[in-house]
Amino acid sequence: MRRWPRPAGLAGSDVDAVVEETLRAESVVVCWAMGITQHRNGVATIEEILNFLLLRGNIGKPGAGPCPVRGHSNVQGDRTMGTARERKALARAIRSWASAAGVPCPATGGIPLALQTAYFEGRSEVSA
Repeated sequence: MRRWPRPAGLAGSDVDAVVEETLRAESVVVCWAMGITQHRNGVATIEEILNFLLLRGNIGKPGAGPCPVRGHSNVQGDRTMGTARERKALARAIRSWASAAGVPCPATGGIPLALQTAYFEGRSEVSA
């Protein structure tokens, strides 16, 4: 068993069990609510959640991905999420991802999540 710090009072064996189950899973959904979003370290925490999902291939795969749980619509603004607030940080991240992947990544534009979902469900066609 690994030795885990106990800031949340969790037993190391419980953390190990979650790690092992996650590693065996074909797809993973990470849900969070306003407690994480509104925490003083919320942005950094959500960035790490997204990094974890990206590293495991759980973005853009059916039955996987980020799931920010909201109250009523617009409870936290326009219900969008990203990986960085500052444009310079986002541009730096995009260049880094492109370099690591060996493919160009668009720095502007994009396709809204609702349209992406409709496309993957076969309800829409997406054209660039």
